[in-house]
Amino acid sequence: MILDKQGRLFGKVSVIDIALLILAAGLILGVGYRRLSSKAAEIISADTSFYVTFMVEKVRDFSVNAVQEGDVFYQQYGQKPLGSVVKVWTEQAREVLKRQDGTAAYVPMEEKFNMYITLACMGNINESGYLINGSVQVSEGSDVRIQSNKVLCGSKVSAITTN
Repeated sequence: MILDKQGRLFGKVSVIDIALLILAAGLILGVGYRRLSSKAAEIISADTSFYVTFMVEKVRDFSVNAVQEGDVFYQQYGQKPLGSVVKVWTEQAREVLKRQDGTAAYVPMEEKFNMYITLACMGNINESGYLINGSVQVSEGSDVRIQSNKVLCGSKVSAITTN
C-alpha cells in the first residue's frame, strides 16, 4: 500500500511534508531564476561628477559644528568615500504640536536643526539613479547612513544635481 491510514507515504513520510518540500523548492528555484535572469542596469553616463545633498533631521548644534567644508564622508561601514563636503547649512527643525483642543501646529524645536550636507561625488548614472564610486546607489528620497571621522548620522537624499 502506498498511503497508510495516517497519510504517510510508504508508512514513513507525510504527504503534507512532501508537498511543503516541493513548494519550497519551487519558490527557491523561481527566486534564483529571477535574480540570475535580470539584466544589468545600463550605464547612461560613466565617471560623472555630481552633487548629492543629504538632509539630516533634528540634530543638535554639536553635530552641526562637527561637519566642515572639505570633510570626507563615507557610507556607514564603507571603505570608499562618497565625496567631500562642499556646502553645509541648517534650518530650524520643526515638529507637530497637538493642542488640548484637538488642533495642531507646526512649531520650531528648541536647539534642534535640520542639517543639509552637499557632497561632491564621482560615479555612474544609470536608469535606476546615481551610483557613487560604484558602490552606493542613491536617488532622491533614499535613506543613507553617512559618516565622517567626526559624526555618524542617518540621512535622506534631498537633491542630486549634475555639473
